[in-house]
Amino acid sequence: MTGTPLEPAEPANQAEPVQPSGRPALQPGDFYMECGRMVFTAAYHLRRGSCCGSRCRHCPYNHCKR
Repeated sequence: MTGTPLEPAEPANQAEPVQPSGRPALQPGDFYMECGRMVFTAAYHLRRGSCCGSRCRHCPYNHCKR
């Protein structure tokens, strides 16, 4: 041993955690609560990868917001 500290090895292909439904696992900043409802942020929708068609407030996919 040379006495130098060991650096943790980084995984080669660190995949993003997903829920059983196949959606990305929630991370801090993915949503906020408003009047008892969960409101997803644009960052979460972008990680999700597609529009869900629910007319989400922060949808970055130009879905019709009525």
